[in-house]
Amino acid sequence: MTNSEMNKSKLETALYTDTTGYGDKEIYSWEGRGATGFSLGIIELRANIAFAPGNINNASTFDFPVRYESLGDIDPMWVVAAEPHPEVIKRTIEAAKKLEMSGCRAVIGNCGFFGNYQPQVATELKIPFFGSSLLQIPMVLASMGPDQKVGVLTADGSKLKEAPAFENCGVTDLERVVTYGIEEEPAAVFILGESGHMNLSGVEHDLVNVARRMVDENPDVGAIVLECTEFPPHAHAIQDAVRKPVWGFTTMAFWIHNGLVRKPFTGWV
Repeated sequence: MTNSEMNKSKLETALYTDTTGYGDKEIYSWEGRGATGFSLGIIELRANIAFAPGNINNASTFDFPVRYESLGDIDPMWVVAAEPHPEVIKRTIEAAKKLEMSGCRAVIGNCGFFGNYQPQVATELKIPFFGSSLLQIPMVLASMGPDQKVGVLTADGSKLKEAPAFENCGVTDLERVVTYGIEEEPAAVFILGESGHMNLSGVEHDLVNVARRMVDENPDVGAIVLECTEFPPHAHAIQDAVRKPVWGFTTMAFWIHNGLVRKPFTGWV
């Protein structure tokens, strides 16, 4: 084969790889499954809060379909608490099992304090359960040198520090975790106070100020993890202010989905 023939052959076999169609495959259903196509199920702690895009309680946050399952009418402060509540764990397991039955491939909580129930719920499911954004902390800590810490921005720092959520989420070295809450800030009325409305610029102002104070008072903070689902809509503003990596519920949700629904790579060879 001449060089020109070889080059022509290479061009002809430089195919663009793609996959379409269903192929020779069967699909199945089961009793109790009324809809399909959800990779991620979200446990919905109902609260009288306005959910902005970027909040996982707002379905437009995602570019893939999600399914919600409510805990029903319970006091949200049963979840945002230092002590696990027996009724919360009962309802969380029930909701997670419904999402599993519906075909969801994993379940995620919608409050960082669901970390209080991480091991109990995970034990009851056959699919992964990611209860809290705090599950990202061990990975972030492992990515940094021992002289750096993770800053946690939370809705209620006093309760989170006393709660089992950190331990349940695999955080073994609390000396490397700095926790700052917004419970004393004006923004708390929109979140903890369940006012039914939210001034987004006001919330963002308070979150940025607390994040700045955290980093100023703890210059060894190398990254921030957002505990609360109301915080990710403001993650960009927080990062812009402190110039640190910022993770939260949305980063975890997209990471989970990308692992659950792998797609073939496409491109020229």
